[in-house]
Amino acid sequence: MNYNNAKKLLKDLKKLQYNINQVIKDLEEITKSGSYPKLISKTNRLDTPSYHLLQDEWNQLQKLKSNEKQITFQIDNFVEDKTKEYLTAFIKANSLPINPSDSKEKISRQLRSILHVGSIITGSVK
Repeated sequence: MNYNNAKKLLKDLKKLQYNINQVIKDLEEITKSGSYPKLISKTNRLDTPSYHLLQDEWNQLQKLKSNEKQITFQIDNFVEDKTKEYLTAFIKANSLPINPSDSKEKISRQLRSILHVGSIITGSVK
């Protein structure tokens, strides 16, 4: 198994682990409350895009090749336009090292930082 395959497998396993943890959490709530309406409302997230779409959106953000001020503006607008639920799903779908309960301002700052580090690593920093 090469490095890229191992990395992809690890990412897939982390997503699976997240989904399993969500199911466990929901089942624990059912057993504590004795009913399941909360589970239905929690898992019926019609306004949250699929993991694939969330990952595509992150890939598009990573391709930003503007100057630092424009990137800051674009990331700030991206975060401001999204709901906290959407941002939580976005962070988890892309395995980003960001606490989804942080403020939108802090999430924006952390996204910019991650993109900056990524551009330094890839040599595309301006």
